[in-house]
Amino acid sequence: MSGKQSEKRRYVRKDLSCPVTLLDAKGLESTSLKTVNISDGGALVSIPLDRLPDCDEKLKLSLSVPRSTSNTFMLEDFETEGMVVRHQPLRDDRFAGVALKFAKPVKLGLEV
Repeated sequence: MSGKQSEKRRYVRKDLSCPVTLLDAKGLESTSLKTVNISDGGALVSIPLDRLPDCDEKLKLSLSVPRSTSNTFMLEDFETEGMVVRHQPLRDDRFAGVALKFAKPVKLGLEV
């Protein structure tokens, strides 16, 4: 058996920076956030340390996925709910990665 473990993710993840707005149960909004990576099942979002949501916290998300063709660029908006499953360090020590699992898969149409 090799020492390398295979990734067992249900959805293919893509490194993609998408604008995100989070709304917690108290109605507090966090804006000007970006995804680090994203899939139809969830996202890793870069969040300032002083605004980190708790693990298992449920949030509403609005995200905008970039779309482009040879002569146009636009953002397609999606809204969903998700739950914080973990925090992880990022290179910039003022931010942490917050892994969010979407309540239901979102058909984002990401090309990988």
